[in-house]
Amino acid sequence: MPARVTGHIKIREANDQDYRDAKRNEIMNIINSQDRFFEEKGQLFIASIKNHIDKNHINEHINFQPFWRKRTYKTDEKTVGKFTYEKMKKQGISVNELLTKLTSLLSTHDEFMSFSKIVLFSKYTEFKSFVESMAEKRQQAMRQGSQAKQLDFKNIVNRTYGADGQNIQTFDKIGICSKQQTYLKQLNNGFTNTRKICDDRYLVSINPDSFPAHKCLQESIFTQDNSKFRYLCFVYLFLYKCIDMDRIHFFRMETDSMYLAISGSTIEEYKQQFKHVIKDQEFWDDHYKEWLLWERCSITEQNKLISCAIESQRESIICLASKCYSAID
Repeated sequence: MPARVTGHIKIREANDQDYRDAKRNEIMNIINSQDRFFEEKGQLFIASIKNHIDKNHINEHINFQPFWRKRTYKTDEKTVGKFTYEKMKKQGISVNELLTKLTSLLSTHDEFMSFSKIVLFSKYTEFKSFVESMAEKRQQAMRQGSQAKQLDFKNIVNRTYGADGQNIQTFDKIGICSKQQTYLKQLNNGFTNTRKICDDRYLVSINPDSFPAHKCLQESIFTQDNSKFRYLCFVYLFLYKCIDMDRIHFFRMETDSMYLAISGSTIEEYKQQFKHVIKDQEFWDDHYKEWLLWERCSITEQNKLISCAIESQRESIICLASKCYSAID
């Protein structure tokens, strides 16, 4: 989520247990603050690198990944893969160059973290200027007739903040006009199409030279906030209360999907769902219908907010990087 730093809390090396307890309580008050559910105010924290954790054991220390990584890599065939490399060339996107991307990664790339520093953020600060800058460059490319550049600037927004950060709708303005009005509209440089709908009434499409950036900003913030809220509620208000989380691994998460590795029964087949990892059966029975779908549930239940459905189950899954995964039967 776009934000700015508003303050730091740093724990110095000390053997004073009272000092450490006081700092810990201060940190936990921030983490558990009700502000995290407010629309206008939110606080997040990130951790500085403190010491080394062997990469063979990193998943034991970082299970639920609440952080983003800013990575710089070269867009050559060896790094991005043959499929992506050929697709980039086909779309006219520059290859064999260094690219910086803000994303959540499964791999830590041998960078290991421990929670020793707190950084506070407030939301909605830098994203608007970023979108407006990219929108202006994309408009210039459209005026120049450069399809490759226009697509490149669109992809910059998409891969930085997700597809929901880009207004992907067409920017045509459509109006109903009379025959005389239609004639005048056709003289507009942005005129694209006309369709007759009845006597003396036409649908006229005009593609303006510029478009506002606020819509994609609103869509992205709305989607990211809802995703964050859904994960917080489902994971901490349901899974952690009735599921044995020592037998669950958060393998991959994105805006609308969650991939879990579940250590269930070795006797039954893999389509077990959560049946063998429930630690509080009474809580599960009382609340699972609030979060999950069940057999023969109604259409209303299927479409309710903050609900989860199991899309598929497999014996194994391989996640190579963001949006690059393969479920194996």
